[in-house]
This record gives sequence, C-alpha cells and structure tokens, in this order.
Amino acid sequence: MATSQTEVKRSDFPKDFIFGGATSAYQVEGAWNVDGKGPSNWDDMTEKHPDSIADGSNGQVAINHYNKFKDDVALMKEVGLDSYRFSISWSRILPGGTLCGGINEKGIQFYNNLIDELVKEGIKPCATLFHWDVPQKLEDKYGGFLDHQIVEHFCEFAEICFSKFGNRVKHWVTLNEPWSFTFYGYVHPRFPPRRGYPLGALALDHTRESLERMCRSSILRHRSSINVPLFPSSRGYMARDPISELVDSAYNLDNVPSSERNAARKVIAEALNVPYTASFEDSTSSEGDSVREEVVSFSKGDRVILTSKTQSPQVLDSKGDPGTEPYIVAHNLILAHAHAVKIYREKYQESQRGKIGMTNVSMWYYPFKEENKEDVDAARRALDFLLGWFVAPVITGEYPQSMKDNVGERLPEFESDEKELVKGSCDFLGINYYTARYAQNVPQYSSKTHFENDLHVDERTHDRNGEPIGHDKGGSSWLYIVPEGIYKIMLYIKKTYDNPEIFITENGLDELKNDELSIPEAVKDEKRVKYHKDHLDQLRKAIEDGVRLKGYFKWSFFDNFEWTQGYNVRFGVHYVDFKNENDLERHPKDSAKWWKDFLKN
Repeated sequence: MATSQTEVKRSDFPKDFIFGGATSAYQVEGAWNVDGKGPSNWDDMTEKHPDSIADGSNGQVAINHYNKFKDDVALMKEVGLDSYRFSISWSRILPGGTLCGGINEKGIQFYNNLIDELVKEGIKPCATLFHWDVPQKLEDKYGGFLDHQIVEHFCEFAEICFSKFGNRVKHWVTLNEPWSFTFYGYVHPRFPPRRGYPLGALALDHTRESLERMCRSSILRHRSSINVPLFPSSRGYMARDPISELVDSAYNLDNVPSSERNAARKVIAEALNVPYTASFEDSTSSEGDSVREEVVSFSKGDRVILTSKTQSPQVLDSKGDPGTEPYIVAHNLILAHAHAVKIYREKYQESQRGKIGMTNVSMWYYPFKEENKEDVDAARRALDFLLGWFVAPVITGEYPQSMKDNVGERLPEFESDEKELVKGSCDFLGINYYTARYAQNVPQYSSKTHFENDLHVDERTHDRNGEPIGHDKGGSSWLYIVPEGIYKIMLYIKKTYDNPEIFITENGLDELKNDELSIPEAVKDEKRVKYHKDHLDQLRKAIEDGVRLKGYFKWSFFDNFEWTQGYNVRFGVHYVDFKNENDLERHPKDSAKWWKDFLKN
C-alpha cells in the first residue's frame, strides 16, 4: 500500500481541531497502593501472575505520573498540546468499587490537582472513565462485567466523576476499547480475568492450516503481546507471511538451527496457550524413570500433536466459555455506557456544557481476494465483530446483522426500553486506529460454540502473493503501517453510521525496547514521525471528503507500561529512562520535537 509523502501543516486542519496526547491510569500513574487506592484487576493479575506479562513487570510504579504530573503537564505545554486524554482509576476513587464502600477523597484530590494543572496551562482535559481497570473487589464479589450488577456500580463511579470534575472536563469517554477488554479477557486469556481459550486450543492435533490460523489469531490481533522473533536464518519480517515462516522454522525446514527451532516452537506454544519445554525427546528423571516432557511436538502425517508426560492430550486450564461470556460482558459494557450517558445528559450536560462518547478500536480490512465474494463478506463481518459490535448499538440500538446471524440466541437482546436508552448514546465516537489486515473467509468448526467460530475470519498481514500489507512495521508483530486504512475507516463510519462526530483517540507506533542504545540514539524515531505525518495526511483527505473529524490524540505521550508487553515496547513521543527507577527521567524524542514544530508553526 503506497503512502503519501506530502507534508502536513497545522493550518491544514480547522482552527478548532483538537490535537492531544493520550495515556491511561494503570499504564502511567503507579502509586498502586498508596493514599487509599484499592486494588484493580491489573494490580491483582500482575502481582499474582507475573508470568502473564512478557517481561514479568507491572504498573506498580509505571512512570510515576501520580507524583510527577506537574512536570508531565509542563512537557505537554512545551509540545503545544491542545488536550490531554487520561483515564480515571475506578479503584482510586472507589477502593471497594461501590459508593457504599466509601469514596477515597485523596483519589478525588489527585485528579482535581491534575485537572487544575492542565487548565492552568491552557490544556483541555479529556477524561476516560474505564480503561480496563476493574476494581478487584467487584471481580471477587460477582465476577465483574460478567454480572449485570456492575452497571449500577459503574454508574455510581461515573456520577462521582461528573459531579467532581465535570465543571472543567468537557470531553468524557465512557469506555476505552471495550473490544480489547472483552476479547483478551474472555476469548484469548491475556487480560484479567483471563477466561477463555483460543479456538482449537483443546483439539488433540492440528493440521498446518489450523495451526497457522490459531497462531495468526493469537499473534496478529490488535495489542497482542506475542512477538515473532526475527531469526538470523529467516528472510525477515517483511519478506513473507511471518506466521508461515514461524511454522516452517518450527517444524518444516531442515536447515534451521535447533536454537531457532526451539524458539519458534516456544512462540507457537504461547500462541496455543500450552506449556512448553525446550526438550523434544524422552528423557530420564532424577529418580531414573523415563518420562515424556510436556511439549508441542511434530508428528508424522503433517500434524502437530499436543502431548504430556502421560502421553495423553494436554489439558488446558480452560475456565470460561468463549462462546457465551464475551457477548454477556460486551452487553453489560454497552448498558453501563448508556446508563452513564443518561445520567450525564439528565443531570450535568446542560450546566457543564460537555460532550460524552465511547472509544472503540478498529482496523481496516481488505478482502484477501477482492474477486471472492466470501472474502468480501469476511472483511465486512470482521468490521462488524470488531467495530460494529459496540458502535452499531449506540447509533442504531441494534447489534450488526452479521452478529445476529452468526451468534444466534447466544447474542443477548436489548429490551425495548434498553434499545431506546442505548440508541443515540454518543455525542461523538472515539476511534483508535493503528493498522490494517486482509480478511479471508474460513469454514466454521460446526460443533464448537466460540467467538472465533462465529467470526470465522482469518486475519492476514500478507496478500496471496506474499506481499506485506504495509510498507513497514513497528516493533510489535501486529503493527504494520497502513495509513490508507485510517482514511478508509473514516469514510466507512461516515457512510455506515450516519456521519457522526469523530475523534481519533489513539494513533501511534511502537519500537522494541533496546537497552543497548544510548539515550541520544534511542530518541531518534524518524519512523514514528513519518507514521504520524502519513496518517494526518489521510485524515486531512477524510475531512475534505466530509468526515466530521474533530480531533486527534497521539498514542502515547510517554513510553509506559504496555499491558501484557510490559516495558518491552515503547509507544511514546517521550522516552522514559526505565533503567533509572528512582527518577524515570523523560526525554523528548524527535517525534515530540516534530509535534512541537507542527503545533506551534
């Protein structure tokens, strides 16, 4: 996909267009257990299961934004941001998750101080109410968003925020990427509460085709924590489909060094969510007994067999039901959003004169074969199951038809009064865009109820000729650079959802952590500068074509804790020196300097 080389200027956008930077509470604040804050689901998971994070880290300190916010706001002013999008930690305001459990006044004071500092420096606060951090007390009490009770408790939290901060916060985001929270919490168990399992993970064996499909689903999804290694013997990320290359390195190529073969098999085991050891042979225990290691091994007949010490199929910890629970969780998220919007509109909006909306993630999907109707339908269905799942209800009051057709009675229905509540419950749509995919229709496993079986789409990063979808990529295996996709998704929303007001609430590029680089070397990020320029150029075109785009927030203003990737990747336009844990000094990257020049000139 070709990208524009055209330069962009601030004057290319309307005068009232908002340019901002974004973060979220768990990723930057730290101060996880001080000043009365209660534990969140991320506090709980990272403390009890450090193996759930790629580098074993957590957000207990993060970048210490809680104590360094004044310095951070000064950096925002230096760059020239119009707005700062941050999230409010539910368990910092309500440590027990509910109003009856008590309000933490020190939590209220922190956000008042942050908001006041922003306003003092001429920066508009944009507050997100839910960026995936559920109070752990509610998870323990009734299972969090699996239970409808949480709608009431979310509304209690939301109303406290409206009443305490709404006189200065004029843009509210109820939910950030509810798809990511739902998919990684209840389908692929990466986020808390880590329920569900990949489609096919419980199968006794896999063909090469099914193995590749599973690996693509785990590795190439938005914000996946699994990276495909760049093996010295391989032809590189951009040379061909990285998943095909991974499987070849693991099982098919004879000339692959054993260290690379084991590394590839380890990645596949992680994608399948099964245990892994580097041994692929029978071995002898310390007691002298012959045992079979737990492995992902290759067997004759071109099938991958999951085996265990007893030679029986590997049994996974497969709590949850990815055929029903994701739809229940999503339904409760949408109702929580709609009830919170109702409270804001009825009690606060007229006097506070703010706006409220929801932020969703979206990729653009190209049909794998444009002449194939099944792939054309798959591309549309992929959009429905990613974007439409949450956007269609708040615009139309209904789930997308393709979801109704494929999920059937497992898809909850909105009652008549709920339809009226949900429909139109957004003053604007927030869109997080990073990349694009090819969508290929694949058959359903007829006997299995599973979210991915309902979707039955294989997401690919390379076309049928082996060419990558983007001209380059970021540090993560999932993030190919496709600026044209942001233009396509803008026009799609305009046409499909009656041209709503839109903010790009996240858009950005990462690089892998490299501690070998000096700070002067690490802040050189020309690829990120080009990424932002090319995406802004596409957004300029979208505005010219009638899209009601009102703002753009870069992700992220700082390097931070990137969820299950930990600190392995850096999205920030400011470099954070994590090696100096006592100071966590910030250094502007070249991209921050470009933004400063763009915004001030």
